[in-house]
Amino acid sequence: MNDWTLEKLNEADRRQLARRLAQAQLGSRIYRRRVLKTTPWLIGIFCVWTLLASEVSALYIVIFWLGIGALISSWLYLESKSEEAKARSRIEGALTTNTVRRIGIKARRLWEIHSAEFGDIYLFENDQNSVTSLSSIDFHRTSSFPSLNFEYREILGPESEVIESRYQSASQKAEPERIITCGKLPDDISTSSVTFHRSSLDDLISQFELS
Repeated sequence: MNDWTLEKLNEADRRQLARRLAQAQLGSRIYRRRVLKTTPWLIGIFCVWTLLASEVSALYIVIFWLGIGALISSWLYLESKSEEAKARSRIEGALTTNTVRRIGIKARRLWEIHSAEFGDIYLFENDQNSVTSLSSIDFHRTSSFPSLNFEYREILGPESEVIESRYQSASQKAEPERIITCGKLPDDISTSSVTFHRSSLDDLISQFELS
């Protein structure tokens, strides 16, 4: 039966972390620029509307809205900086931890469970009594996924939390032999991105009363 193994980060893992950090930093900077550009316009609109609708001194109204605008801009700006710092901390923690949890899948059959609530779950039958289920939360259909021969990697942080996941196919894309549509999924399948089952595909489907 397949199971997790632990190893050190390789160069591809480090490049992926670097890309994720760069994306987080770029997104944060773009967000801050938009805040600084948009907030004055919105505050100006509210200020003009208040001036037209109120008999209060114009000076007090302008001071009031300038203060509100400064508070909102500062809060959004600092929150964005905080999120960027958290992303940097997570990635730096992963680099320091230098640990990847990986599993290699070589399946002989592939089935798919489609649930309107949880999305797609892919069931890979490795041998007669071994099935690995993989959620589509992290992976959607691409030119190479799903396949019958692939590696799934999870980059771990200091608290063993998953910082980044990566899928690498070693074979061509495979179409599921069977697609099962259902409502609620069993907790054994829906609560984890990867789950191991000591069962055949047929027995597993029967056990969970799916058809």
